[in-house]
Amino acid sequence: YLVFTFLLLYATNESCAGNRTNNYKKSHGDTQHLGTHSSRGQWSCTSTECYGTCTVYGSGYYATFDNRLYDFEGNCEYILAQVRNKSEIKKRNANFTIYVSNDNCGTKASCPRRIIINFEDQSALVNGQPVAIPYIHNEFVINNKGQYKELYIKQLNASIMFSANEEIFVTLPYKLFANNTRGQCGTCTNNKQDDCMLPDGTVIKDCVRMADSWAVTDTSKPGCIVNKPTTAPKLTTIPTKRPTTKPICTSPLCNLLNSTLFQACHSKIDPSEFIKACTYDNCFSDNPLVKCSSLQRYSRLCSEKGICIDWRKNTPIIHFFSLPSRYSSATNEISHTCNCCRDTETSSKSTMLLCQDGNQISYTYTSIDQCGCMGTTCGLPKSQP
Repeated sequence: YLVFTFLLLYATNESCAGNRTNNYKKSHGDTQHLGTHSSRGQWSCTSTECYGTCTVYGSGYYATFDNRLYDFEGNCEYILAQVRNKSEIKKRNANFTIYVSNDNCGTKASCPRRIIINFEDQSALVNGQPVAIPYIHNEFVINNKGQYKELYIKQLNASIMFSANEEIFVTLPYKLFANNTRGQCGTCTNNKQDDCMLPDGTVIKDCVRMADSWAVTDTSKPGCIVNKPTTAPKLTTIPTKRPTTKPICTSPLCNLLNSTLFQACHSKIDPSEFIKACTYDNCFSDNPLVKCSSLQRYSRLCSEKGICIDWRKNTPIIHFFSLPSRYSSATNEISHTCNCCRDTETSSKSTMLLCQDGNQISYTYTSIDQCGCMGTTCGLPKSQP
């Protein structure tokens, strides 16, 4: 077994860089030469393959592969995504399960603290041992991708990204995983109505109950002992539903989402769900990184629509660093990507970044040396610092 364990403790910052093309939702099997995919829980296509993305952010906000939105205040370890029909996966000698472990981050809030990826039948083991990034193996790559850390599994063409701001992105290819997943991320059927599926296959309307049913026993937490069920698992401690009443507190941070700062994006993406999430996080979470997660999430989606918003200079009340550092979105644009349907040849390379004060720092990234597909062009790193 290959077991990856990542603690979400990285000191990173928000990126405003993104794909500057519009995202179009496509039906399963459609092909569109866009070279992009959606991160809002929708299927969209590149020139080679279709992908779906499940997202977890802030204090328990979920968007399934089919963009079913719900919030969940669990405090245990859960199956986030798992293969449902293993026949196609077994052809590649692989099994695949992603776990997420939540902890309290406030009086009425829980946040993802650890993500665990089990990938079977490999000879390597990365389990709690620190590795230098980028870390390149025959079957996987662990790399910095701007503000995010990414695990890419070549055999499955699967990507798992995460940041210190409690964001998790699970991106899977349609070819292997359409109608072939289960867990808190849903079923990948391009139908929101069947996303809340219990372990026994029963589809229900209550996504909170569904999310709770995917708990696994965690002996380090007395309230997280799962009784072996004949139906849905039952915990000794059941998470309560998030209050439906409007929080009594307000936050200047959340007001930014509805201000002229983000106005250019309002016609593209409705900010209301992000304002609601931001208000809850600022009322009930003690984690300073979570307080900005909704702004980060919204600005990331805006950047994918071609609208880049430099919002951090408008949030002086939140301090992320004790070091004399300056955030630059240009760092995130030093990306070296290649949409390939076959294996690629990669190596670790470095470049120098120029700071405003004249100092220089080294930035290391994974370079794609050779692409495996004819007619596919690899993008080169941008030259500006």
